Amino acid sequence: MSIRNKLWIGCLVAGSTFAFSEAASAQADSFKIASTSYSQPLTQVESIIGGKKVETVRYKLGSVDRLHDGLLYSSYGDQVINLKNSKTTLKKVADSPLRITKYKNDYYVLTISALNEFSLTKYTSDFKKIGQTKRFGGHGRDMIVTGDKVYVLANNMETETNSVEVHTFDTKHFTSLHLEKIKPMVFAFHFRHAGNELKVYGNQTEAGEELSIASYDLKKQQSKIVLTSKQPVM
Repeated sequence: MSIRNKLWIGCLVAGSTFAFSEAASAQADSFKIASTSYSQPLTQVESIIGGKKVETVRYKLGSVDRLHDGLLYSSYGDQVINLKNSKTTLKKVADSPLRITKYKNDYYVLTISALNEFSLTKYTSDFKKIGQTKRFGGHGRDMIVTGDKVYVLANNMETETNSVEVHTFDTKHFTSLHLEKIKPMVFAFHFRHAGNELKVYGNQTEAGEELSIASYDLKKQQSKIVLTSKQPVM
């Protein structure tokens, strides 16, 4: 199998390794290899074209564990690496970014503000801060930006029974537009955009941990469970 137009990231943690990939170049037979350190502030990115290493760039940032929209960053820090810019300059963002998404030349950052709280911050393409929400209850899990709206998936653990929530904001003013509780889910780990719906993946019970999938209709602002599997997941 040929490897082209890919970015491969490998990290050595206590003798184990992991890797993931994302399209990173339009040139055939080219890819990037990145390695990060969990003991010192160092991440190295090597560019390979036609089987030859043409560039190696080192950044003073370690513990990198996220790759979204051409950005490498650590969910434990407050800096990002722009893979489309070979300069070693790091850009500063809000602390503990869980997800960074680029939409219409701006960056939207989902962060953990405190225990069971999340917030959103908006930046220009050069990472100048141009907007921020207040703190909202819930542990942010994921974020989708589409149709001039920001959707945040969160697990709210403030009550006796955990709840899964989808928050909707507008991209211009960061106004909170709607809060949908995905019942009877108690925990979610991922969601994705599918046409006029959001598909939410999680659990309905803490004991069984069976996989459940909910569908949230963006137009009707209604949600329902569409599938429950006996396969345990967590």
